[in-house]
Amino acid sequence: MVSPLTMKSLLAASVQSINTNFDDANNWFANEQVQQGHYAVSSYIISIPSIGVTNAVVSTADPDLGKHMVQLGGSTLPPGKGTTIVFGHSTLPQLFDPTNYHTILANAYKIKVGDLFLITVGNITYTYKIFNLLVVDPDDTSVLIQHYDDSYFELITCTPPGTVWQRLVVQARLQKI
Repeated sequence: MVSPLTMKSLLAASVQSINTNFDDANNWFANEQVQQGHYAVSSYIISIPSIGVTNAVVSTADPDLGKHMVQLGGSTLPPGKGTTIVFGHSTLPQLFDPTNYHTILANAYKIKVGDLFLITVGNITYTYKIFNLLVVDPDDTSVLIQHYDDSYFELITCTPPGTVWQRLVVQARLQKI
């Protein structure tokens, strides 16, 4: 059962969210800006077979989540050492459309540890295996920290599906050939 205090907090967050443009990746975490990076490519491709996402575009240059997924500026370009951090929209699962960037991650809640991300940069495809799933509040920016001991990929979307209350963080590691 949801306590009155929790319900009050959720309703307050919903009212604040009404006036927030969540197509702008700059609004996803409090006090964080998705700066444009200086990358060798302006975009690359991600596929997530376990949830039916194929050849989705990730931009390294434009924060508009209505047009594509967005890489956090300053995060590592795959397959470099460090953490690639990517944002994408989710919504109610029944609205899933893998070609619509407003609904592309509607089934992200189905992702499991052991599932794969296929990341194509240029003509090379890299496989990342999911090793952790966590849920954080929108003001918890600890998930944006870089880790340089290996090549990591973090996919971040809103959760529960259809809300902007929290962030689902899917963490993966590059698989060695």
